[in-house]
Amino acid sequence: MYVKYLQDVLNIVGDNTHVSTRVVGTSSYAAPEYVATCHLTITNDVYSFGVVLLELLSGRRAIADERVGGVEETLVEWVKPFLNENRGVFRIMDTGIGGRYSKKGAQAVAALALKCLHNDSKLRPTTAEVVASLEEITNAPKIVPGVSSLALSPGSS
Repeated sequence: MYVKYLQDVLNIVGDNTHVSTRVVGTSSYAAPEYVATCHLTITNDVYSFGVVLLELLSGRRAIADERVGGVEETLVEWVKPFLNENRGVFRIMDTGIGGRYSKKGAQAVAALALKCLHNDSKLRPTTAEVVASLEEITNAPKIVPGVSSLALSPGSS
């Protein structure tokens, strides 16, 4: 649907599977297949959203920073090894939150981010699946150290 809309707006000729563009913006958000082929698809957006989820969890920016020894590393490159470990999400969590978050919720969001960042675009969730996962995570009971569960219930002020 989005591809057809873009084709109409941009007057692009081609099939309905992708839009050919040139790579623009921040490459830290771009899916590997988009960088390689310049074919813009819905799965590229899912990958980018996975990067945004990592930003929210870690409190870090996706843009490559210069690390020790002058080596640039993207957020995805830094986080992925931790997310492949059991309980590795706690090593990447934003320290500014100070542990005041649902551990199960953090693990669920990290698992969703990892799915969104799958190298094979065919194995990434659809946008509808991402929304369903986020709704499930949002509606799950939350246990946060030092915070009343009543304060965390949806719709509470």
